[in-house]
This record gives sequence, structure tokens and C-alpha cells, in this order.
Amino acid sequence: MLVQGDKFQVEIPGHLVNDIIGVCAKADGAETGGILVGIYIDGWTRAFVTDLMDAPADSKGAARHFERGISGVRDELIRLWSGVPRKYYLGEWHSHPDGPPWPSDEDMASMRAIARDPAAACPEPILLLIGGACRYETDISIQVITRDNAPVTMAEV
Repeated sequence: MLVQGDKFQVEIPGHLVNDIIGVCAKADGAETGGILVGIYIDGWTRAFVTDLMDAPADSKGAARHFERGISGVRDELIRLWSGVPRKYYLGEWHSHPDGPPWPSDEDMASMRAIARDPAAACPEPILLLIGGACRYETDISIQVITRDNAPVTMAEV
């Protein structure tokens, strides 16, 4: 899936989208999520998702809330960063079971915090949301949170 906006492009292979949908279906109605990892192309304006990190063991998911944990994240990101090609933290993904894939106020606050955090080294993070039951029908939205903290909707599928 390649989505394009005026300034950014985000590409995520179909098999990774299917992996996300599978994880969401197994969450049995609870929100779940993880991390998008990949590479940048064309002067940092095109992100290509190469890897997904599932929710760490210390994550907390409920019907209307997801808090991604941190257990093991740093070590895995360092491992991916150290490889060839070098892979980057691109952003987050999570589900809104039985709901639309639109970011909540809490989602946006979390993404803006990531954009401002120098330790995250990701001033324009991607947020991929999966909405719907995941077992029957799924909707997807992709947002990029820009340097001025404004969301840019890349896709609604």
C-alpha cells in the first residue's frame, strides 16, 4: 500500500498490513498496537515500512484504550538501527476495534509528544490506525504528524 500526500509518501507492504490485522483480530476486542520501523527514501519524504514491532509485554490494552509499553523496545530499535540497511523508528500503529480509524485526542497528544521528544529522533512520526472488527471488515487511516504538530491525513481506506 502506497499512500501519497502533498509532502509525504508512506509505503507499507500488504503482508505487513495483513500482519497488523491478524494481531488486531487476536486481541479479541481490545485495542492493541506496536511500532512501525523502516527506511527513508527521497530525502526523508518517503517512508517505507519494513518491520513491525508488536505490543511489548508491558503494554496495556482495553476496549477503548491502548498504552504501548517499553519493555525490550530500546534494544530492538538499536538492533535494527545497527543493521544494514539502517532502519529507523517511523511511528506507531494501533487498533480501534469496532470503531473508526480516526485518531483520538489522546492519540494525537501521544504522537505530538513523540514528535517533540529528541530521544525519539522522529520529528514527523507516522500513525497507522486500524478501525473495525478486524475479523470481518477493516478500515485504515495513516497520519503524519508534521514538525509543527499538525496531522496530515495520508490515507483513509
